Amino acid sequence: MATLRVKVGGAMRTPTAVWVRSGGAWHKRAMYVRIGGTWHQAWTPVVPISLTASGNSYGSAFRNEPAPGSTTVSAGNYTVSGSGGTGALSYTWARISGDAINISSTTTQTVSWSSSVPKNSSKSATYRCTVSDTAGQSAFHDVTVYLDYFTDL
Repeated sequence: MATLRVKVGGAMRTPTAVWVRSGGAWHKRAMYVRIGGTWHQAWTPVVPISLTASGNSYGSAFRNEPAPGSTTVSAGNYTVSGSGGTGALSYTWARISGDAINISSTTTQTVSWSSSVPKNSSKSATYRCTVSDTAGQSAFHDVTVYLDYFTDL
């Protein structure tokens, strides 16, 4: 896709939006050019990606003694939702610090976590969800996951 350049005060600049007045209101629009009888998109307004997140990033297990030396603890579901951007949004999850904790998927909006946790201890890790659009923009959200396993000592 071509880049739109506009001459402003003697300098060439790339606009961040093209506004069209229609029905008494202003609207942000893409620009098209006609080449050889075919319309081609020449420029698309930049729409930032915004994120919201909700869900559970904490899991806990409790056992009476005698208890196993470790148990599987789960946390989830946790959802990151993106809006805005250009085209379809994609989701990528990655552990950026902390203990090894399994994630249910690395490419979906909603995930859950699980891990084998030793008795009377906990694990934690920070995961980053990066949301990208087809124009190469991205935004990210970090979440820290906590998994605990305790007994009645």
